[in-house]
Amino acid sequence: MQNQWKLNMKNHLSDIMRDCSGMDEKKTSQVDPREFMRVLETRLRSTEPQKMYKEQLVDYVLGF
Repeated sequence: MQNQWKLNMKNHLSDIMRDCSGMDEKKTSQVDPREFMRVLETRLRSTEPQKMYKEQLVDYVLGF
């Protein structure tokens, strides 16, 4: 499952980064973790198995 998350994030990285840059009003190069997860949920277009194991996405992002 981790490889699927990695591939999915890789395919949507430009959209994710654009959304995160838009949230960074103070230009600190930091994003609130909850906002980041919200962006990921919106942009990744997860498959059904990925939706079932969403906690693995959180673990993957924390390790990333």
